[in-house]
Amino acid sequence: MAKGLRCITRGVLVESLQAEPVGERAELIDEFESLGLIKRLRSYSATGQGKLNLLDQFQDCFHDSRVVIPIRSGEAKRIEVVGLAGHGLQSAPPEGMAKYLLTPGFEKSEYLFNEPEVFRAVTQALKNNEPARLYLVEGFLDALRLQSLGQPAVALMGISLGKGQFERLTNLSQKMPGTTPLTYCIFIDNDPAGFGGADRLARGLLGLTGVDIRWVGMPWRTEPVLGKDPDSCLRGLSTPDEAAAWLKRYNLPAEVVLLASALGSQDASQLYMPRWSQLASLARERALFRIGLTVSKLHGCRSPESVAERLKESLLVWAQELHAVMGDLGGSARPSSRSMYLDEGNPRAVLARALAYHGSHRGELPSDEEAWQTLSGNERLFDQTTFARLRSTIADAKP
Repeated sequence: MAKGLRCITRGVLVESLQAEPVGERAELIDEFESLGLIKRLRSYSATGQGKLNLLDQFQDCFHDSRVVIPIRSGEAKRIEVVGLAGHGLQSAPPEGMAKYLLTPGFEKSEYLFNEPEVFRAVTQALKNNEPARLYLVEGFLDALRLQSLGQPAVALMGISLGKGQFERLTNLSQKMPGTTPLTYCIFIDNDPAGFGGADRLARGLLGLTGVDIRWVGMPWRTEPVLGKDPDSCLRGLSTPDEAAAWLKRYNLPAEVVLLASALGSQDASQLYMPRWSQLASLARERALFRIGLTVSKLHGCRSPESVAERLKESLLVWAQELHAVMGDLGGSARPSSRSMYLDEGNPRAVLARALAYHGSHRGELPSDEEAWQTLSGNERLFDQTTFARLRSTIADAKP
């Protein structure tokens, strides 16, 4: 289906207005100004108005070589264009030139690009008792790329979810016909800003009932060839089956973006083996426990056990460990963070080392910062050696 995109390499509206009769020209100028398609370069003056060429008085909003993309909203026969976006033709725009331009007055936080067609397709699939998946992406071209590959997608036109956008997603989930599952899948750009946006999106959407929230979590920091955004990631694919298979490789529960953030990461690199197993046990346990509590709050009235069921399908080790933590949190006796960390020898050693470090800074123990830094960098080996010596000492002391 045609999206109404137009490639405009120069200002054309003001130029075409000059050929119009004076009366019609005035009406068109007012209309184009109200739509934000042209802007006035000089303040209005009745005396000087007729002496100037139109090109000296007005300028096209999209005059600097852009693909103009219409943004539509509404339902059924009442779909209307609510704004226009201009995407720069250059992949890296020169300094001072914005990658995207929106028509003045358009509130992007109130709308989802590609919404009417995609919402209609998702609703129809649910009516047919077919599972439906909706991708939430950052940019216009990301949504169009996914849509061309048979994957329904809407663009937030940024990395933040506005109040109006959230209400539209909530209304769609609440009006679901039947009991067929609906999935919202977060697929934001592979960069630090995109990761931060994915984190906020997950926190904002996990409380929705009746919707499975997923994240396309890629290890882009260790595999930069994956691509920067959905458009570039999927550019080499040509069929819906290829796209579905590629996306399935990185399809993760949305809780994992919170876990990655708790670990201080900005992508999913540390959640895949062997990196996950190489993390310090205390760091893993602390992150899992914190995310278990956070997820319980975000999911609202749903029990931790029901939330944990979502993690059972994943074969990744972190998912199984988080599943166990969520199950424990749902029990009658919830473990405190203290018992969570001190059940094993290594966490106790970490706590003892931390107390000793702070004691040294208070003058209770000899303070050698360089020695402490060396110790911190080899903490796991130090702990193993210490426990081996303690066990040997205890064994030697027994009669």
